[in-house]
Amino acid sequence: MLQKLRQEFARYRLRQSVFLDDILNELEQIRKRSDVLAITGKPYGHSWRGVYNGACGMFPGHLLALPHVHSQPLLTGAQYQKLADTIRQLRFSRIVFTGFSEHLEVLLEKLCNPQSGQPCYLIYHSSFSQFYRQSRDLYYLNRIFYWYEKGYIRRIAFMKKGLAEAFVRLRNISSFRVLTMIAVPEQVGMPLPGLHIGAFGHEAFRKNLHNQVAAALLFPEAQVHVASGPELDYLGNSHRLILHQFTENYNEFLDTLGSMTMNFYATFSECYGMIIAESLARGVPCLASGSSGFFDWDPDLGRELICDEIDDPNALYRKAEHLLNHRNRLAERGRQYVIRLNEIGWQLLHEFLG
Repeated sequence: MLQKLRQEFARYRLRQSVFLDDILNELEQIRKRSDVLAITGKPYGHSWRGVYNGACGMFPGHLLALPHVHSQPLLTGAQYQKLADTIRQLRFSRIVFTGFSEHLEVLLEKLCNPQSGQPCYLIYHSSFSQFYRQSRDLYYLNRIFYWYEKGYIRRIAFMKKGLAEAFVRLRNISSFRVLTMIAVPEQVGMPLPGLHIGAFGHEAFRKNLHNQVAAALLFPEAQVHVASGPELDYLGNSHRLILHQFTENYNEFLDTLGSMTMNFYATFSECYGMIIAESLARGVPCLASGSSGFFDWDPDLGRELICDEIDDPNALYRKAEHLLNHRNRLAERGRQYVIRLNEIGWQLLHEFLG
């Protein structure tokens, strides 16, 4: 009850700072740059941050990020209708929803009626591993299929490897796989002096954070950087942990990621592995798992960066020793691989939008 009251108060407070005219002006500026409109949710704390960052890479310059509170609408029904009418008047050739929740569903229903002649395209960012009883991710996927069957959604793309192929066969739907694109800096920064290891996942089970922090601490000289405040005192060595608060400052996060000697992102399940890509793009090798298919286009590089035993901190440590011993070579090869992935990503996005 208390949490619900806090959410309602946050929604009321933010609603006072949201002006529809500002959103409509932004929309008109996007139309001057592109005839494709992508729509997603604004980051709210940690919520929507990964989806938003991925959408920025796929749709630079033509992404409309709508405000919300924990995926709940901030705009009124009349405001969503005005927004939908304006989008139709601007005559975009493609409308792409990237991510899906209650606040986007309100707009989709008003905007993408097949009678208007412009069903939308939709990119889905979750995966089966996130489904459980009363899972919101599963609920949203069912709603996506509902709107697809009613003709509001023309095509669905999945970030997670294997889902497009599965749903083509299981539900006979028009589905595709896409990748996000990551900006690759022209020059890489200098790592911090000494041995610095980033373990920037959060505490969800599938992120495997505790194993990775334990493995990083097995390097006796390492300073280990984490992005949240989990209970890690049981590991000892807490004086070697450095806590970062990245909630609102994405550029600061990327700068920190690029200042590490190496990063760890060996998760049990991942749709894409953006932190892996962001780390490699900045010339920092990243210890990974094979849970996302990220290295499908360079399995040799995958064999060097992927640890098969990610539930074993000692195995992670041994694999990280390899990364450390070959850091310069893997740093340059990783940057080149992200450049190649970006080219593949543009091709896949073009095929999806057709």
